[in-house]
Amino acid sequence: MKTVQTEKLREFEDKKQFARKKTDPSKRLVTYEFARLPASVQAELDKAIRLVMGNMQSFEK
Repeated sequence: MKTVQTEKLREFEDKKQFARKKTDPSKRLVTYEFARLPASVQAELDKAIRLVMGNMQSFEK
């Protein structure tokens, strides 16, 4: 039985372009997938992810 849930994060005119989030609660797994994004957007995403992950230590036990 499939437990992966997929959520579109944005609609694009180009059907080959996408931004989505996949979640598998049974494995406690979250995956973000992006295709055909400009390099500047990729850089912003990388920066945001690093910032959030850097702040994560305050949530760890």
